[in-house]
Amino acid sequence: MNKCFGTCTANKTNPFRRHNTPTFNSVARRSHFVYTFPVVSFLRKYDDEFVSYFPTLVESLIQSNTITGLPDMVQRFTTLLQYNVLNGQKVKGVTAVVSYRMLEKPGNLTEDNLKLANILGWCVELLETFVGLIEEIVKNSETCPNGYKLPGVSQATYMEVFNLEQSIYYLLKKYFSTHTYYSDMVQLVQDMIRKTTTGQILDSQKYRFDDLTMDLYNRITEYKTGYRSFYFPVTLAMYYSKIYDNEVHKQATLILLEMGKYVQIQNEMRTNLNDPTTLFKDGKCNWLTTVVLQKATPSQRQVLESNYISKDVAIKQIQSLCKILDIPGEFLAYEEQSFKSLYADISKIHNNSVRNLLFTLIGELYDRKLIV
Repeated sequence: MNKCFGTCTANKTNPFRRHNTPTFNSVARRSHFVYTFPVVSFLRKYDDEFVSYFPTLVESLIQSNTITGLPDMVQRFTTLLQYNVLNGQKVKGVTAVVSYRMLEKPGNLTEDNLKLANILGWCVELLETFVGLIEEIVKNSETCPNGYKLPGVSQATYMEVFNLEQSIYYLLKKYFSTHTYYSDMVQLVQDMIRKTTTGQILDSQKYRFDDLTMDLYNRITEYKTGYRSFYFPVTLAMYYSKIYDNEVHKQATLILLEMGKYVQIQNEMRTNLNDPTTLFKDGKCNWLTTVVLQKATPSQRQVLESNYISKDVAIKQIQSLCKILDIPGEFLAYEEQSFKSLYADISKIHNNSVRNLLFTLIGELYDRKLIV
C-alpha cells in the first residue's frame, strides 16, 4: 500500500472513515497493540539494516573504559544486551531511523549519517529496555522472561540494568558530542527517564474507586507511555536532522503525545475487553474503566464498585455492562475524533518534512489510506 498525504479516499461522504467499521468482537480481537506496534508493516523493511548495526553497538559499549579489562563483566553485559535489547521489539528504535530518513535532506543521507541514525535508534531501544526491566524488577514479576531470570544470572544483574542507562549517555558522547544539538539529546534522554519513572510510580498505585477519572488516566498515560511511544524517537531524529524550530517542536510534541495515548488505549481495549477481570482486580486506573464510570447509572456504578479490587470479579456481569454502555462504540468515537484532530493539527505545521512524517505515521497508526 502506498502511503501518501492529504484527503482520505476511504469513503466519499466521510473522508476520515475506515473501509470497515469494527464491531465489539473485532475491537476486542485486535492484536496490533503496543507489543505488536501498529506501524510495524511500515517499519519492517528497515529491520535488517537496523539489526546489522547491533554488533557496532555492542563493540562500542564493551570497549568503554568502564568494563575494559573485566572479561566477566564484558560477558555478563553482552548477554544482557543480546537477550534483552536485541530481542526486543525494536519498533521505536527503527522509528527514529525512519524519521531521520524522512526529515533529513536527501543529499545528507550518506552511509556515515545513516550509521549514526541507527546508533541513535539503538539508544532509543536501550532506554526502552532499561525502563521496562526496572518496572518488572519493581513489580517482582515471575512471568516476564527477561535477562535477570536467566540461569546463572544473579541478583547482581539488578544493578547491571543501570548500565543500560549509562550506555545511552556513553554512545551519545562518543558519536554525537560534536553535533549542534548534542546537549539537547542528552537532556531529552534525562527527561524521558524522569517522566517515565514518574508515570510508572503513578501507575503502580492502587486508587480509590472515586479517584478513577479521565484526568488521572490522562496524566498516567502521558508520563508512563506517551513520551516513549513516538515523542522520544521522533524528537531525537528532529535534533539529529537539525530541526530546532521551537514552534514546530511544540506542535509536534502535542501530536506525538496524542499518538502515544491512542496506542495505549488500543492496547487496553484489547486486554480489558478480552479479560474484564483486569478492569478492577488491581486497583489501576485505565481508559475503559473511566469511560464506563462516566456513562454508568448509579445502579451500574454499584455493580462496578462491588467488583473493584475483588478477587472474584463477576466477568459476565462486567462484560454485559460494557456491551450495554457500548464501550466499543465509545472507543471508535474517540478514535475518529482523535484522528480528525491530529489530521487538522498536522496540517498546520509549516515544516514540510515534519508534516509529511507525521501524516505518514498517523496514516499507518489509524489504518487510513491518505493521498495527495
